[in-house]
Amino acid sequence: MKNISVIIATFNSEKTLEKVLKSVRRQSFPSENTEILIVDGGSSDLTIDIAKKYKCRIINNPRTEPVYAKLLAFNVAKFRYHIYLDHDEVIQNKNSFKNKLQIFDDNPNIFAVAGSMKRADVNKQEDVFTMARKIESLNVGYETYFEQIMNQYNGEKYVMLITDSEQADNLEKRWLKAVKPEGAKLIVWQLKPYHTRISKDSSVVYVCGYSDRLLGLVKNIIEGKAGQIEEIEKVLL
Repeated sequence: MKNISVIIATFNSEKTLEKVLKSVRRQSFPSENTEILIVDGGSSDLTIDIAKKYKCRIINNPRTEPVYAKLLAFNVAKFRYHIYLDHDEVIQNKNSFKNKLQIFDDNPNIFAVAGSMKRADVNKQEDVFTMARKIESLNVGYETYFEQIMNQYNGEKYVMLITDSEQADNLEKRWLKAVKPEGAKLIVWQLKPYHTRISKDSSVVYVCGYSDRLLGLVKNIIEGKAGQIEEIEKVLL
């Protein structure tokens, strides 16, 4: 029987973590062959209490960033096979772990397996509230691959990511390498205030949470009104 290390980066994740851990414990793969590593970036809510309830190993992440958290866990995980989950990634299929391991048994030349994706059907003609409702209606726990946004990038001055996840690191890397017009900005709007900042580049702007002022500024940017980016940069993460 193979063993699995499940790795989850957390930061104030009390609202979603228990659902994720329940989905891990519901797997048909034996719990005694599964360790769960919670790599926490200094949560001040009930995240750690929830992790202890499900008998997780808890690792401190001094940098908070989820990418670094995965590296920390990789270095201390007990088992050969690793499954990386986001803190809001609920596993729908109870046979998910078994199915993934079977792929390795059937195909010895395969070294990694990725999950499925869903695409949010939004367009720039829609208002921000319609976009938010469409994104919210998706089960983003299927995993999110924001960097694919850049496959459709055609030199627009502003690109905005509206997300309830903090995982935007690959998108930001693609953005920094892209050919962009002068003054172009990637706006990462975290609907939940994770206060996680990946890039320090001035072309990436972070905002989070809800406010009438922020909603108004974002609406104006989407509608192409001038002078709004300077105002939104004043809204601190």
